[in-house]
Amino acid sequence: MANDFVGSRRMDTAELSTVELGKLVRKDFTAEVPEAKVSVRCTFNSMTCYLLEVDGVQVDDDAMFENPTAPYSQNVWTEFGKRVKEVAKKMNEIMNRYNFDKSDLRIGYFNVRFYGFVLTDNGMSLDA
Repeated sequence: MANDFVGSRRMDTAELSTVELGKLVRKDFTAEVPEAKVSVRCTFNSMTCYLLEVDGVQVDDDAMFENPTAPYSQNVWTEFGKRVKEVAKKMNEIMNRYNFDKSDLRIGYFNVRFYGFVLTDNGMSLDA
């Protein structure tokens, strides 16, 4: 299964490093989702966005799940948790504007501009 994806802002930011892209992603996210606080960390070929707050509430397991001690697969999202997932999806959309993916998983060929992740502050994956 070959991917063929190029983000809308990929070409006009072609010479920028991942760190510089992270600054643009943070700026776009702040402009489009002002009710959320995010921290963007970048390395050579990866970008991790940590959602810290949404609607003035800290993003953590206690606020996102009905029973935070239950196994993840058996848990029920609260209304706030569903809102956090919406914001995480928007974060992925913003990151993907600057990315591309020409990978072919059938042959184990990976070709992306950067690997992008959306996490809570305690490291739980929110990739939509």
